Amino acid sequence: MNWAGSLRRELSQRAEHYARSHGLPHCLSYGRSPTVCFESYGDSHHGNFLPFTYRAILRNPNWRRRLQKVHSLSRKSLPRYENGVRRELDACTSSDALLMNVFCYPGVLKDGRLSSMLDGTPGTIPNFGFRARVPLATGKFDRTEVDMRLGDLLIEDWYAVMKCVHPVGLRLRCKVLTWQELAKALPTRLGTFLREKYGINDALP
Repeated sequence: MNWAGSLRRELSQRAEHYARSHGLPHCLSYGRSPTVCFESYGDSHHGNFLPFTYRAILRNPNWRRRLQKVHSLSRKSLPRYENGVRRELDACTSSDALLMNVFCYPGVLKDGRLSSMLDGTPGTIPNFGFRARVPLATGKFDRTEVDMRLGDLLIEDWYAVMKCVHPVGLRLRCKVLTWQELAKALPTRLGTFLREKYGINDALP
């Protein structure tokens, strides 16, 4: 079974229901299994983000720049956007958007619950799209972009990355956490948003 494809379809179905039920501006990509692409509206709102999070992103220049990544397939797979260019983080399947929805939420890293799960320091400011200097088995370094840096912690959204880490010392420092686990340490409003839009912890009461 193609789990990745199944997940994308579920996220798209949930996103379309979420967009329609909340009256959020969006479009659907072309094809048999369309993906939802949300749009910004008003002065500080965007359908792909919780309002509190989106306003926090706009106030931080480094976070705001992350929003500008152009959607690489927009011309081929999405309707023309009259108000500008479609961005990667507009897509309902964007892992970066999910990451920012959580870690840019005001105060989420200050109370210590989430930081404790990540073995981090409360109050640390996230750095998205960080160019890490990861040592390779060849003795060289990989400067591939990492999803997020949080203090000394590098966060990447794929378990496959961890399987490629061969140095024992570095591998022992790796940690795997699911969104379901992280959601238990989040504020109620944020947890409700993740459940409704992404289905995270959907089975919990």
